[in-house]
Amino acid sequence: MENVLISGQWKPARQAGSFCAVDPSSCVPLPRQFPISSWANCDSALTAANVAAVEMANLPPRVVAGFLEEYARQLDDNALVICEAAYLEAALPLKSRLLEVEVPRTARQLRLAAAAARDGSWRMATIDSANDLRSCYGPIGSMISPAKSAGTSRSVLEREL
Repeated sequence: MENVLISGQWKPARQAGSFCAVDPSSCVPLPRQFPISSWANCDSALTAANVAAVEMANLPPRVVAGFLEEYARQLDDNALVICEAAYLEAALPLKSRLLEVEVPRTARQLRLAAAAARDGSWRMATIDSANDLRSCYGPIGSMISPAKSAGTSRSVLEREL
């Protein structure tokens, strides 16, 4: 059984089930088993995401840009291994689609995001001096707060589901 990555650590899942990918070219199940995470795993991951969103919002732009550039570099360096795994699960052409299209496009998008993070252009700052208005985009942070409600051990999201 594969582990899950939560809060920067690979660990065994508290699972509600499991599944495996299937090679679409042969309809044969692949050997790796993946967990279907229980709510406890999801809650842990959402809590970690909230913490990370706060930390990321306070990082200097050069640090965020450096992370994105390093991510792109490692994607390039590991492209063959990543694409071989994707080929087994998707049966898309290894060279003409995955290696020559998908990886370069993704790495380029990461590098463009790094440049935008570094120069701040993504914020699209607008100054309307005539009306004394200022606006700009900002990070939205995490979208779901798994904060516990008073009087219950279930999170807000869990109750809504």
